[in-house]
Amino acid sequence: MSRLSSLFSRPVKPATLLSKASAAAVLLLALLFCAPVQAAEKYTPANMNEIESMVSRHKGDIILLNVFASWCPPCAQESHNFVQFHRRYPPNSGVRLYGISLDEDTAKLEAFLDKQNINFPVYHCGQDFVDYFEIESIPTLIVIDRTGSLVEYRIGIASLKELTDIVDKYK
Repeated sequence: MSRLSSLFSRPVKPATLLSKASAAAVLLLALLFCAPVQAAEKYTPANMNEIESMVSRHKGDIILLNVFASWCPPCAQESHNFVQFHRRYPPNSGVRLYGISLDEDTAKLEAFLDKQNINFPVYHCGQDFVDYFEIESIPTLIVIDRTGSLVEYRIGIASLKELTDIVDKYK
């Protein structure tokens, strides 16, 4: 507001007052309505109910859940395959890819997502997800077919070819 008050701190001619007042009004509107947009979060916090709801909303699509953590070297190694896969199968292709992070430190998760150039939606889940799917090791890939049934549960790094073969298998 100090910028706005400085516009009126000096005496001005009446003819220029209107133009300065208009400029001040435009500036005020810009500050109010064009405030810097906060960057969207790189992940969505979710519990198991929210994951089930997301899966239900996309019934009819093949859904791949990539379970990972930023501190897991095989997960980092595998992430490039998922980035390429998502380019090949965007959401409108009938294939949905979601990352499921088990990270406790969300700052490290954000850094991981940036470093790996993750281009697909990521959910940050907790123990309820781990318990529901009985996650014992990561990376884990969970595949849900078009009917909403869990059809594959794989532990270990998935290659791009394996991911593509999964899509072909459940088309």
